[in-house]
Amino acid sequence: MKSSRKRKSEAQFYRPAREALLELFKPKDCYLEITADRRLGERIKKVLTDYDLFANQVERFIPDITGYVVRSEHEKYVIVAEVKAGPTSLRDIFQTKQYAEIFGAKYAFLLSPEPMPEEILRVVKMKSTILSHSAGYERVFVGRLDVNKNSIVQWHTDPPHLM
Repeated sequence: MKSSRKRKSEAQFYRPAREALLELFKPKDCYLEITADRRLGERIKKVLTDYDLFANQVERFIPDITGYVVRSEHEKYVIVAEVKAGPTSLRDIFQTKQYAEIFGAKYAFLLSPEPMPEEILRVVKMKSTILSHSAGYERVFVGRLDVNKNSIVQWHTDPPHLM
């Protein structure tokens, strides 16, 4: 029952987070959908590998928001995002990393309307490798979401370098 309550409280932030990420990737060709309901749309499935689809369908691994950004006609980079209602934790960072690794995401975001607690900030700064994932790309980007403006108003990590 606890996770059900948690999901409802997070759900109100999915749309503002999606809009904030679309704005971040503007003017690039970016597609994002809210996948917290554990269903991927056909448009997303087309850019995922067989392994990614297996992880989604059989193991039920799926982030709150999933999508891609188009670099060229033959190159699309996967985007995953986790949205939290409360302050981010190390557990949240590892959950986001898990999705980034499974989906081979170039861009992985962890967004919350709450600031990151000081003790987590210090750990992340002292051991920045916590944010890295083995997908061979970037790292987890942690930001604070302004739900009234549908924007990311603060990066708790280095901001992403978009291609």
